[in-house]
Amino acid sequence: AASPSRHSWDLATDYGNGWRSFGWFGNYFESQSKQNPNAPGTWIFHADLGWIYRVNSATNSIWFWQEGLGWLWTSDRTYPFLWRHDVADWLYLCKGEKGLSYFYGYAEKRWIHRDGRSQ
Repeated sequence: AASPSRHSWDLATDYGNGWRSFGWFGNYFESQSKQNPNAPGTWIFHADLGWIYRVNSATNSIWFWQEGLGWLWTSDRTYPFLWRHDVADWLYLCKGEKGLSYFYGYAEKRWIHRDGRSQ
């Protein structure tokens, strides 16, 4: 059998009960069956981003959808900066206390809650 790519979701550290992690991306809960964790189109709960729908099978460049913010892209070279497709803006993820994370939108020059509301 072929070994997984070095950018495979299969290589995430498994903490049990669905919780996984890999270096730059952080901790997340995988809601999909373990039968095919590399399948695109998977809902995950990220510790800082909340519920996101990821569509990539590789971990070095990730497109995902998040309610309130729409389609976002990030990579192992840009995170915690994320590209927000619908408004063509870079966001900066600021990890808050008790899971309350915010983004700074550079084009809009404002803080945005992870559900898309202004701060």
